[in-house]
Amino acid sequence: MSSASTISSILSTSQVPQIGLTNNTSSSLSSTLAISGLASGLNWQNIVSELAQAERAPETQWQSQQTALTTQNSAFSTIASDLSTLQTDLQTLQSPSLYQSTTAQSSNTAVATAATGAKTSTGSFTFNISKLATAAQINGTVINKKIPTIGKTMNVKL
Repeated sequence: MSSASTISSILSTSQVPQIGLTNNTSSSLSSTLAISGLASGLNWQNIVSELAQAERAPETQWQSQQTALTTQNSAFSTIASDLSTLQTDLQTLQSPSLYQSTTAQSSNTAVATAATGAKTSTGSFTFNISKLATAAQINGTVINKKIPTIGKTMNVKL
C-alpha cells in the first residue's frame, strides 16, 4: 500500500491503520505507530493530532465567539445598570423639594438647640457661645396701688 493511499484511507475512515500489532493495548499501539512511522517515513502521531485539531477548529472558533459575546453582554449589563443609577440621580436632582429643604443642627444640644421653618434662608451660621446665661431675679417691692382711669388706655411694655 502506498503512502498516498494510506493517508486517503485514514482521512476517509478516520481510523489509524493497525500495522504490526501484536496485542490490543494502547501502549503497544502507540509504540507500533511510532515504529511504523519511522519505517514508512510518515509521522502518524502528527497526522492524527492535526486531523483531530482540524476537526475541533469550528468548535474552538465557536467557543471564542461565545466568550466574546459573553464579555460584551456583561459590559452592556454594567452600562445599563450605570445608566439606570444616573437616571435615578438626575430625577432626585430635578426635584424642587431637594433645594427647598433646610436642616439645623447644634454641635452641643446641652448648650443650644436649632430648628428651621418653612421660609428659613439657606446658609451656614455659626454662633460662638462663650458664657451661658444665669437665672435672674427682680429685687424690690410690689406696689399695689390703684391708678384712676380717666378714659385713656395705657400700655406698658417691658
